Amino acid sequence: LICRELGRCTMRALVTGANRGLGQVVASQLARAGYMVVVACRDMAAGQAVASRLPGSGHTAVHFDALQGNVPDVAEAVHAWAGDQPLGIVVNNAGVCLDHWRQDQYDQSMAVNVA
Repeated sequence: LICRELGRCTMRALVTGANRGLGQVVASQLARAGYMVVVACRDMAAGQAVASRLPGSGHTAVHFDALQGNVPDVAEAVHAWAGDQPLGIVVNNAGVCLDHWRQDQYDQSMAVNVA
């Protein structure tokens, strides 16, 4: 990426489900590699805590709920954070595991996790 105004480019990454588990590890590794990371997750308090602990600076958290399909809200929040600078990496790690497995919940889980 070439940023003409700055002479260099800040690498940016979005990681869904980054408040714990594999997503948190991926976010941490990207931060260590020099990326500014957007931690996208359902639990904003947990996401903000993760973003504040990532190495480097400039990281943020946004609310993302795969079941609610709030992708336009995420896009707006990322644009407010990054401006016109592109995201270099998007890691779609978010998934759901509903507590009770009725057929409709199974179908919803598969729609989110597999689609």
